[in-house]
Amino acid sequence: IFIDGIMKTSNRNLCPDGHDAAYFDTATELRRRLPEGKLLIGNALRAKAKGGVGGKGNINHLKYLDGSYMEGWLHSDIAIESVDLMSAALKAGRIVMPHAEPDLSKEQKGELHRMKSLDNKYAFIGKRIGFSLGLFLLCVEPYAYFAYHYGVDASPATGRAAFDSNRFEEITRELGEPKGPYKKDEEFLYSREFEHLKVVVDVETREGTLTVVDGKRHEEL
Repeated sequence: IFIDGIMKTSNRNLCPDGHDAAYFDTATELRRRLPEGKLLIGNALRAKAKGGVGGKGNINHLKYLDGSYMEGWLHSDIAIESVDLMSAALKAGRIVMPHAEPDLSKEQKGELHRMKSLDNKYAFIGKRIGFSLGLFLLCVEPYAYFAYHYGVDASPATGRAAFDSNRFEEITRELGEPKGPYKKDEEFLYSREFEHLKVVVDVETREGTLTVVDGKRHEEL
């Protein structure tokens, strides 16, 4: 079962006072009634959520959820806070599923929409995967799943969206074991090393570099 829009339960412009607490009780009851082995996932975690029933980052919702889908986590001002939030969820044994799309200007979006070839679309957005994937890799561990695509039309009949994350070698490449947690190297610069890859992310310039261990630079965006 997937519950969307959990962030909105505490929005006073959308919901009356006390709605977030009532929702929390209802969701907890749903958890209690679910048969053993059934997963309950929600669109819950947000670094911008600062308190209330959900707690900082909405992490209290993981008391009844098995994991969280994530969006809105790539803004530079909350990027590392989002990484730390995902890490906390993973260490608690929960699933995290961050969604990412490429940073594109209005002109680049127009260029992408005019493309007829789906292969060209994958190549176009693949060149811009470094920042979002790099951030994800700063915290990745078991039960973390990264989705990178542009558009939501996955129909093979229309071929409009570059929707299959498995088309990107950067995602399917073997990482090996991490050599430790991420490091803060400079004010905006963060890195993490794996057996087969080194990740460097600059949250100010929104650049990510993925370097394979033989020293050959694979991607710099």
